[in-house]
Amino acid sequence: MASIEEVKAGINQFGQQTQQNVAQLRAVHQSLEQSLSMLRAVTAGTGHPAVGEAIARMEQVRAKLDEASQLAMGAVEATRQYASGF
Repeated sequence: MASIEEVKAGINQFGQQTQQNVAQLRAVHQSLEQSLSMLRAVTAGTGHPAVGEAIARMEQVRAKLDEASQLAMGAVEATRQYASGF
């Protein structure tokens, strides 16, 4: 069984790594935002259903990335609360 110090160190490492992962998710989100803006600009006025579908799917991707980031940070907070009880 791990010692309290080992558990705290592991939780700290988990938190740091997860925060780095969330930063990467945010970078991907920004890149997708730029791609979506470009798609909207080049297809403005077309009204084609395929374009609408592509835009809707990209918006879903952005929303799911936001949700993933929030869930990951919630996990970090939960483990910090757990470790604070030691």
